[in-house]
Amino acid sequence: MTPCERRKPNGDEPDVAVVAENHPMANETVFPASEMENYPFIGYPEEEAPFVYKKARELGIKFNQVMTVDNDYGNLSMISQNLGFGIYPRMIAENCRFPVKVIPIDHGSYTPISLGVRSYENGSLAAKAFVDYVLSLDFSL
Repeated sequence: MTPCERRKPNGDEPDVAVVAENHPMANETVFPASEMENYPFIGYPEEEAPFVYKKARELGIKFNQVMTVDNDYGNLSMISQNLGFGIYPRMIAENCRFPVKVIPIDHGSYTPISLGVRSYENGSLAAKAFVDYVLSLDFSL
């Protein structure tokens, strides 16, 4: 079995709300799911973020989706200008270079983290080192 075929039991990343620094929820410690319908939402196409939309349906949340953008920079740029909030995996949101605030969500949604390579055996030393490093991470923080 190659390292790419191994699965980690805690390979899910918690989702968080991302808002502008001047958003009404920016100073809150938790973004309640019950408040999500009250603010403009900037999201991805559903096929690119199925876990977010599935969880919203389970909770009966109807996003006030004002924009659908298929890339992080576009979404985060608009979020930083207070045009709406977004939902991201924590590791992306906390390492964002835009002036935004990251707020835990009270409903506990997660995005599965996956890594795929064409061939570990034929990969470069750098690619193998990256795969080995990612597989060594503890996602349960």
